[in-house]
Amino acid sequence: MRNQAYISGKYTADTEAEIMVNIRRALDAGDTMLKLGYAPIIPHVCMNHNTSWKKAIDHDLEIVRGLCPATDILVLLPGWEQSKGAEVERKEAAMRGIRVVLYDDILCGRL
Repeated sequence: MRNQAYISGKYTADTEAEIMVNIRRALDAGDTMLKLGYAPIIPHVCMNHNTSWKKAIDHDLEIVRGLCPATDILVLLPGWEQSKGAEVERKEAAMRGIRVVLYDDILCGRL
């Protein structure tokens, strides 16, 4: 079984173009994690984009709850602090003993 990397970061934005930038950033991070040997989980592309926030965060938290503290990580993208969902995911991961890593640290070789 591969280690998993849950990609957490900002999704919503004021414009469709900004949302697409957020999705692209998550996909790029997923690609990086795949190259490092992790199976990426990218919630930005895991469900219908017209889903309500409540339904989306409930779905995403179920995924976080299924991560293995011994092998899996939650990766926080730059700007995660401006995302209500990323903050909820971070807290859930920390509470469950899932390692939380900043994406910038991964890019600097600190994984």
